Amino acid sequence: MPFCKSCKKEFYYLRTSSGKLNPVDVDSLSQSHISLLIAKMEVMFDPKIHTSHFITCPDAKKFRKPPKAEKQKT
Repeated sequence: MPFCKSCKKEFYYLRTSSGKLNPVDVDSLSQSHISLLIAKMEVMFDPKIHTSHFITCPDAKKFRKPPKAEKQKT
């Protein structure tokens, strides 16, 4: 399991409904979710029960990817 380069907290990546990976704090995962992740099974991100590490990390802005620029209409 990865550790944050900044705050050293453990996290897992969970896939969002849009298909992107989101770092999630381990303490917001149930033991059954952790078992599934260890077994290389996918667990989907649920904002109602999982805490994104972007919310809890004091240096999240350093690691967040900038939004893609919208295509200009011609």
